[in-house]
Amino acid sequence: KKKAQKAGLSGRIEVLERSMENPCLPDESFDIIWAEGSIAFMGFENGLDKWKPLLRPGGFMAVHDDAGDVEAKKKVIAGCGLKLLGYFELSTDVWRDEYYGPIKNRIEQLKAEYGEGPEVLKVFEQEQKEIDMLENNPARFRSVFFVMQKP
Repeated sequence: KKKAQKAGLSGRIEVLERSMENPCLPDESFDIIWAEGSIAFMGFENGLDKWKPLLRPGGFMAVHDDAGDVEAKKKVIAGCGLKLLGYFELSTDVWRDEYYGPIKNRIEQLKAEYGEGPEVLKVFEQEQKEIDMLENNPARFRSVFFVMQKP
């Protein structure tokens, strides 16, 4: 909301908090649905099936998901009646350099600022576990970004 206000767009953007599995919104409510890594918990096909009715005709859906079977996901997109406009895979370098790198640096800054007491270290433990997973198994962090359109 703050970013929309700052950009002078508060009259054009409405921020809603809803369940992604059951958003309780009228069909054709959106021009764009942007799902950044959130479709994974509900399943790719289920997510597309639930969200497609929410798009207006000609609306766009951008979905970022794991890069597990991309060809199967392309078939799911077609089967859901969405037009695939394009997709690209993100390398593990993107995760390391653009996402986890800044988190790792921030953890080090905060440790220096607040000390390394047990209560402080506990706060950073989960983030560090994810960073370690990336470093130990980078292939697990492959992801793909799909851009689709509702006819």
